[in-house]
Amino acid sequence: MSNTGRGNRILEKPKELKQLSDAMMFICLFAVISWFVATGKAAEFNGSVMQTAYSLRQSWLNPVMIGITYLASPPFIIGAIVLLLIIPATRKQIGLPLGIVQLVTFGIYKLLKASFAIPRPDPTMWLVQETGYAFPSGHSMNGLIFYWMLVYLIRKNYSGKWVDAVTVIFTVLPFIIALTRVYVGVHWLTDIAGGLCFGIACVTFVRVAMDTVIYAYRDEPKSPPDGNKAA
Repeated sequence: MSNTGRGNRILEKPKELKQLSDAMMFICLFAVISWFVATGKAAEFNGSVMQTAYSLRQSWLNPVMIGITYLASPPFIIGAIVLLLIIPATRKQIGLPLGIVQLVTFGIYKLLKASFAIPRPDPTMWLVQETGYAFPSGHSMNGLIFYWMLVYLIRKNYSGKWVDAVTVIFTVLPFIIALTRVYVGVHWLTDIAGGLCFGIACVTFVRVAMDTVIYAYRDEPKSPPDGNKAA
């Protein structure tokens, strides 16, 4: 089957159409959040949330939240991808596609940051050091893309009870990481909401594309050579 034919399958599958519809919904949610952020209409709400987050801080909880927040830091994500590329068993099926997706979406994230140029919360309240603008949250967006794409690729290439366990953990983890960004004081709540919405949309678009083209081709029944066809 030609690449065009495989690409046109998306028009014939309700599942893929539903996924694209969901992705567009999250893009719309991101647009709405962006409007509230850009117009300053979310400022009072964000300020109230930050005060609540500050009040929840505890000496024993701070290092826990700091440790969790670093699970979506650029050094951690880059290190994990490099490791997946080094290991032969995961290089082609996981490391390479994950690295490409992460690289492209990271560039998009940087453009969004520069476009909105929203300042971060009060630096005197930070528990970790950060640079750059606030919206959207990179840890929220890139962390969700990293962990959800990892789940997707693992489920496409492996099976077993451990896959189900990893799926649950890595599906929930990005939301916990996102909340830590408010706790440690470096992001407004709208930053993480916008990052999560855009990240979900990105993962959904990529999954539809890979299901329609790459995995559809891989899983497609192979026709026997002409000479082996039954008369």
